[in-house]
Amino acid sequence: ISPGISKGKVIHEPTGPYPDSQYEHSSISATCVNLFNLTTASNEPAFLTARDAWAGSLETELDVEGEPRTDCPMHLPDPPKA
Repeated sequence: ISPGISKGKVIHEPTGPYPDSQYEHSSISATCVNLFNLTTASNEPAFLTARDAWAGSLETELDVEGEPRTDCPMHLPDPPKA
């Protein structure tokens, strides 16, 4: 649940940047590079490692143009006691 993703949207696998790219923790830095157009002095994308260059970016999944959702929970319930 995220205020930046449309209600009901199901995210599967990324469409790139490589045919075998996946969403994983490196997708966060890959998304930042793409969303904020971070580049090196030679105008190449400023990825930290080959791993985040390979990771799927979530930029196409985020709804950054519209208003954030307001129906997301602010607090999660406590987990059941064992």
